[in-house]
Amino acid sequence: MANILEESEKLNSKIIGIDYILSEVNEHQKKSKILNQKIENINNNEYTLTIFAYEPKSIANERDEVNSIIADPNINFNGNIDGYAWYMDLQENKGCYKENKCPFNYIVALASQFKKQKINFSSQENFTDSIATSIKKKRIDNDTANFLYGVSLHPVTSFSHNFLQMWFHPIIDYSIPQERIYNLISACELLKTCKISSDKQNLLYQITPNSLEKYLTNIDAERQKNDKNSNFLSVISERIGSNKKIVIIAPGAYKDSKILPLSIAYRRNKNGLRDFFNPINFLTGGEIHAYAIHHYLNRDLVIPIPDCVTILLISILGKFIRIKILIHPDIRKILSRYSSVLILTYVFSSTIISLQIYVTARILIPWLLPSITLWNYIRLEIKKYNYVQTT
Repeated sequence: MANILEESEKLNSKIIGIDYILSEVNEHQKKSKILNQKIENINNNEYTLTIFAYEPKSIANERDEVNSIIADPNINFNGNIDGYAWYMDLQENKGCYKENKCPFNYIVALASQFKKQKINFSSQENFTDSIATSIKKKRIDNDTANFLYGVSLHPVTSFSHNFLQMWFHPIIDYSIPQERIYNLISACELLKTCKISSDKQNLLYQITPNSLEKYLTNIDAERQKNDKNSNFLSVISERIGSNKKIVIIAPGAYKDSKILPLSIAYRRNKNGLRDFFNPINFLTGGEIHAYAIHHYLNRDLVIPIPDCVTILLISILGKFIRIKILIHPDIRKILSRYSSVLILTYVFSSTIISLQIYVTARILIPWLLPSITLWNYIRLEIKKYNYVQTT
């Protein structure tokens, strides 16, 4: 890990996020001290910030976090990695940094807006105060910092969690191609202990401010060359500007998503959809973090409208159509005669409208269940009149 940190620092990284819980030191005292020294070296430079991972324990207010022998968790950024694979990890309330209890990908995005020279690491109180001061100043002329400060769980969303629902909880948009989000490098390639492809040689040997913007990596090739259970690390660089980079050090052998998103499965392999059903393919935590960080930095949150809301609205519309429109025999006759054409027209138009709203407003509107609900209102009303006429 110390060697990986050293090489990651050479990438001119603004942020190094460690998606490992570095809490076990009893059996690795010597290595832990070496790692501590490397982290101290990074903390002493004027550019790179390190962020550590933690997980809450079942006991209230306790968590599994970086051991103080390796780094002091009170004066370092920490992020909760116990999050969602399909939804954005939002802070529950504004100011999660005050208690150092922010989601991992959120605090990575937030810290990328700071200047390290403005952060005071002398004590926990000074550390928190300096972060608050930096955010206050950044919010004046930095739209991203202002967005990150304000984004949090909506009260309706928090309320729905009590019923195991995710109402209006922003989702992660995996339809964006991976090459627009991150680059993937294995640990041995970063340490230059294995064969490196030509594009990654340029990436690793020609370190310039724009180098990570120019070269992409083939993710599927990595997965074919590395066994699922091997000790494999992903170094994911999130692009946040011409001279800023985020590096996430994360395990590549552990899956965080049981189901591979269909869009990612399709792009990973030339076989297309067959990759979706291949059990060796999965989504790692590092990749999930990269997508979430991308959404934060681009102020791009996709809000899904709950099915229950659209069904309720469609039910009101269906009731209105039944009472005010279907009372006319001519209209009922037209609907009965051209029902198939009208259904296809409705499905096509509603799909196009939903996609357009998704693309322009980043709002995801369900259409299948609401469409079935609306059609049942119309169908049952027509059937009732037809039954009355036949009897």
